[in-house]
Amino acid sequence: MKLKYSFIFAMLGLVSVLCAQPAEPDDSSAATPRMDNVTIHIKGVLNQDMPMDFSFTTAGPTFNLQQQISQLEHNGVEHPITGSCQITIAPLAAGYRVRYVIGVRFPVIVSSTTSLATSSATTTVTYNNIAFAGSVILQSGQPVTILNSDGKDLIISLNKLAAP
Repeated sequence: MKLKYSFIFAMLGLVSVLCAQPAEPDDSSAATPRMDNVTIHIKGVLNQDMPMDFSFTTAGPTFNLQQQISQLEHNGVEHPITGSCQITIAPLAAGYRVRYVIGVRFPVIVSSTTSLATSSATTTVTYNNIAFAGSVILQSGQPVTILNSDGKDLIISLNKLAAP
């Protein structure tokens, strides 16, 4: 009986020693390189007369933006044209890898009718999306053309800011 209890206490002691061991150090911060404050600028034309001019500062690694960039007026009603971008930045030994998804959501007038009896206009609008994605390696202060549409460029640039 004594041997049985000794064995149980020995096992409990081993379990408590194993449970008391310090946890492995968390190296998750070591795997992610330090990101600098950078300003990303996207300027130009995505499609026809849909100009984009976004500039934002981030410490990364991701940034998302959606904002009205223009509007289409039809029969006294304004329909928004919305630009969007999703950016992921990763520092490299020389420069930064910038992955992007850039798009525009714009109205399309499907039909427009005017009632002669009430002199009121009815407009049916749908929205279409244009988007493209890619990846470039940027050096601070050196813009890169990422799209040329009908002779008009869409340019992305990155400027590294001074450390805080």
